[in-house]
Amino acid sequence: MNRKTKIAIFAILTIGLIGIYSLLNTRLGVHIALDVLSEMGSPKEMQTSAEEGPLKLTRELSPIEKITLPSSIEQPSGIKHRNDAVYISTDQTEIFKLDSSLNTASEAFYLLGGPLLFKQGSLEGIEVKGNKLHAIGEFGSMPTWLENDQNGWTRAADTILPAEIAATEYSGITDSSKGFFATSEDGVIIFNLDEGSRHELQFDGFLKDNANVDSLVFSGIAYDNNRLFILSESYTSIIVANASTFEVDHVFGIQPCAAADLSFHQGRLYIVVDHNYNEERPPVYVYDIDEAINASHQR
Repeated sequence: MNRKTKIAIFAILTIGLIGIYSLLNTRLGVHIALDVLSEMGSPKEMQTSAEEGPLKLTRELSPIEKITLPSSIEQPSGIKHRNDAVYISTDQTEIFKLDSSLNTASEAFYLLGGPLLFKQGSLEGIEVKGNKLHAIGEFGSMPTWLENDQNGWTRAADTILPAEIAATEYSGITDSSKGFFATSEDGVIIFNLDEGSRHELQFDGFLKDNANVDSLVFSGIAYDNNRLFILSESYTSIIVANASTFEVDHVFGIQPCAAADLSFHQGRLYIVVDHNYNEERPPVYVYDIDEAINASHQR
């Protein structure tokens, strides 16, 4: 093999690698790598309703509003309110700041660098407290960013999690008077990130005969007035539990979807829904949770 042939082969390989790298740094490339190839030879899972799950329902809820997000927001993974502003994160580790109507969004700010494929899904849930954005996911810590006057974010020091819970891959986070609570997709456990403690939800009176809760997959959590609102992506439902005893008080079935996270604001829960690259963007579902709880108490 002569020198020119070697150079030509090297050039072709280099161009090919650059092309692959460039493709995997796009949403289309990530969709091919994570969705298309991973589903080859395996049936696609069907969305299931809460009625088919292991828990008895307090009642089924219908959304009081469906809000279409700005077209710049794809594959949302987290949502939280702060006063009249709404913050939404995405699978691509973007963060958007929206007005209270969710109609107007800031430009995307990338919280993490690197190729899109390698950071896809690494950031799962967010919480906003003051000018701080806290994130949770596959980090082994709790990353924090400070909001600046230019609608951007500056990385602050990470919060190191207690050793006994640091290896957990988290799906949601919320602040409370008792510290930060978090959920994981593995088990019906609520984690206190400040204490390093684990608390299993108590489903007394809600578990169906001969059923177990292993099939529940928690994707988000919110807090208000000693109440935890836990979002289950499987058998799509909202579980309301006491934040002191972790006893479940209500289980509400909601619109079946790939529910990603939820935020409590003025008596309502706002739920963002994940989707694949080639799928139609679902709306944000809004539920009047305080009305639902009050109505169930009056029965």
